Amino acid sequence: TRDADLNKRIGAATALEVRASGVHWTFAPCVAVLGDPRWGRCYESYGEAANIVCEMSWLISGLQGEPPEEHPNGYPFLAGRNNLVACAKHFVGDGGTDKGLSEGNTIASYENLEKIHVAPYLNCIAQGVCTVMVSFSSWNGSRLHSDYFLLTQVLKQKLGFKG
Repeated sequence: TRDADLNKRIGAATALEVRASGVHWTFAPCVAVLGDPRWGRCYESYGEAANIVCEMSWLISGLQGEPPEEHPNGYPFLAGRNNLVACAKHFVGDGGTDKGLSEGNTIASYENLEKIHVAPYLNCIAQGVCTVMVSFSSWNGSRLHSDYFLLTQVLKQKLGFKG
């Protein structure tokens, strides 16, 4: 629908229902930018355009509640007991794997990785996302779950994620 406000309201309704069942945490949203529709998890993506994925990530503010203006950027935020811990996933580039292979390799310059695949995480972090799940894929042959540059220097230092 490309309706960020609707997605935020869906997040709020989902949070209420999931919390009523006793669960505190959801592994959503998937903010992978789709690069190849052959990717086996393309159904999780909001699409091929980073700007659309960024807009649709407002689901986080629905799930967790909207942080007040004075909330420091990068720090997790959870409004209250009717809200749910969100998880932006899968950091980073899993939707851009070569030939759409699951657990594949995203072949891209850092500039393209940042412009396309890192971009949605800026919006997630600005909303106070509590957790970020790292991808099991690779970037230029380097496994993401052990990539010091992307996890520490980019996610934690450059983007300022404190969760």
